[in-house]
Amino acid sequence: MYNAWVEAWNNFKISGTELFLCLLFLAVFVLLFAWSGYWVWSKNRRQRVLSILHLFRLACRKKGLAAEEVNTMRKHAKSVGHNLESALLESNIAFDKFISKVVDSGKTERGQEFNEFYAQMRHKLGFRPPARGLALNSTRELPAGQNLYVVLSEDLFLEGYIESIDEINLAVKLLAVVPAYINLTIGQAVQVFFNRSGDARYSGSCDIDSGYSDARGEHIILSHCTELRRDQRRQDFRVEEGRSVSVWVMDDALEQAADPMLIIADRVPIRARLDDISGGGASIIFHRNLQPNQGLMVNLDPAGVYGLPIVKAVVVRSSDRSRTDRWVLSVRFEDLRPSEHQRLINYIFQKERENLQIA
Repeated sequence: MYNAWVEAWNNFKISGTELFLCLLFLAVFVLLFAWSGYWVWSKNRRQRVLSILHLFRLACRKKGLAAEEVNTMRKHAKSVGHNLESALLESNIAFDKFISKVVDSGKTERGQEFNEFYAQMRHKLGFRPPARGLALNSTRELPAGQNLYVVLSEDLFLEGYIESIDEINLAVKLLAVVPAYINLTIGQAVQVFFNRSGDARYSGSCDIDSGYSDARGEHIILSHCTELRRDQRRQDFRVEEGRSVSVWVMDDALEQAADPMLIIADRVPIRARLDDISGGGASIIFHRNLQPNQGLMVNLDPAGVYGLPIVKAVVVRSSDRSRTDRWVLSVRFEDLRPSEHQRLINYIFQKERENLQIA
């Protein structure tokens, strides 16, 4: 029986037509299976898109956006391939990334109308400035009037404030005359540095787009910083000095005193030279070497001209000054009251303005 079945199978021959029909049936089956899977996937995808779009429209209605504003956003989002989601209207970071993508694409007119449209929308959504407690994502979220510092090098910066701001640039009014030796060129990369009240210190990188002068002073136009760094650590600028200060070297009596000011009032101070100063420390030219961690009391304004405080300081390091019998002490200020630190910062910025104007 088995041998007969094998012999019959070996003698069986399929015609070309039958083979074609079998293959055609298999191909149709595979295509139908694939099409049904794609149809299910497409249906689910469309439902997800419609659901996201529905939530976006609800968010637009909740935020009070007009139909024209919604349609403009949809047009720009389509031109750059950006998905419209409700998070776009609820997150200052998401909104700013959308604006950056539209601006960088170059596929839309970036004129005054564009700026006014999205600047007004940003205010309507509450993203300029963002609510207290929310970190800044870019300089687009800053308000006009914000003070900031344009850092050109480690020891050179320009102080200014934001005159106006839109979605492409921020216009900065400088508070000092830019001397001739500072060459501000278009496209020059700079650092910006500012302190947000009640938040933290921020810094970022941007470019100089243009600059001009008028009867009110000097102005520069900067591109936006889209990746701001939030830093709780204090960063201070340093300005050169060259005047006398009074120093008391801390001993056990001063270290243990509840009020060292009462003790130093009866002691003769040591005259030293203030080489440079920042909001966090100073370099002092001293007549002898002092070891690191040695405490000092320093009167930064012996003549009472600048309104600077007597501060406690600690020697961080020291080095001998070549071809002299003097030592350079790098000191760090300690236990500064907020009001004292602010007086120091105001003094330093004033000195920098004077130096730039003199130059």
